[in-house]
Amino acid sequence: MQVRGASVLAVAVLSVVPLAGCSSGAVAESPSPAGRSRSAVPVESPPPSQSPSPDPSAAAAAEVLRVYAIFMDARNKSLNDPRKPPDRRLFEVSIPPARNDLYNLVLYYRARHMRIRGATASHVEPPRFETQKTASIRDCVDGSDAVPVSTESGKSLIAPNQPPRLWVHSIAQLQRGRWVIQDWQVQRGHEC
Repeated sequence: MQVRGASVLAVAVLSVVPLAGCSSGAVAESPSPAGRSRSAVPVESPPPSQSPSPDPSAAAAAEVLRVYAIFMDARNKSLNDPRKPPDRRLFEVSIPPARNDLYNLVLYYRARHMRIRGATASHVEPPRFETQKTASIRDCVDGSDAVPVSTESGKSLIAPNQPPRLWVHSIAQLQRGRWVIQDWQVQRGHEC
């Protein structure tokens, strides 16, 4: 495998498994449903609100964090062996575009004979409720123990100088009485 291919794979890993990081030079990630690279659209953290966010109950905040933890665990497991179908819990705790982006990443790994060895760690801030039905989640995803490797050789595919920790911004939405993850985006260039 070429060095550039290794960088592409490592970037894909970090994008999906609380990412392994960014690489310099040509950056390729898993395609978005529209076929465009996610790195072409930088995601910025929403600015702190000057007015207080709606006052959700502590139970709602706990439920958002519980669903997010399930999403992240299912994402990690899906990337640990992309030859298997993605973890079924993703259907229960996510909706498009987050679910579709993860499925595309699993296919990307499968096609390139890659997998993640280990799992990412999350350092999640309390959710910020935009409305009673939407919440923003900011997570410092640590990919130090989530190493992208070749399924054929077992060798690491991490690109040099990739930061192990990046901010991820997610949106949770209340649908039909249950919280689901609607969007999950790595904030390229924003180490944490």
